[in-house]
Amino acid sequence: MQIKTTEITITPNKLFIIAVRRHFKEKKWLLLAYPVGLFGYIFLMSLSFGRFRYLGIIGFGLMLAVLLYILAYYWEKTHSPKNKRTFLARTYEFDPFYIRTRVADGAEAVYRWDQITKVEVYPTYYLLYTSPVHFMYIEKKAFQHQDDRRQFERLLKERGLQASTKA
Repeated sequence: MQIKTTEITITPNKLFIIAVRRHFKEKKWLLLAYPVGLFGYIFLMSLSFGRFRYLGIIGFGLMLAVLLYILAYYWEKTHSPKNKRTFLARTYEFDPFYIRTRVADGAEAVYRWDQITKVEVYPTYYLLYTSPVHFMYIEKKAFQHQDDRRQFERLLKERGLQASTKA
């Protein structure tokens, strides 16, 4: 059994969205700080603590600066000219023992299934992680037939890779 995909290309914007999602997934406390800070500020203002007004404005200014820094950091990393190979079209072949990828520039790579550490499933794509930061991006529409996609998912289960579904 060999499953082949059509060409897959990831865009800088898609990579940016994946990177920011991963950042906030790993640092949920940072994402939760914004609504907690807002409700805390509203609560203090409802108690007529007017002297906290400027403290709240300064706090939100700092939180906004941190958020903008995070977004700018990932924007620069994902849109860097150093990543041009990342955005080349590639195809994948899956069999019970290996994953082969061929890049448009002629490069080829072979991975054993035991090198895949984690799988995440999103509505339109899969992420197959080979390390905590490196992954293979596989669009669901790249499978030539619906049956190929079902075989791929069955192969993931057989290899012991429980895919965690993400929204």
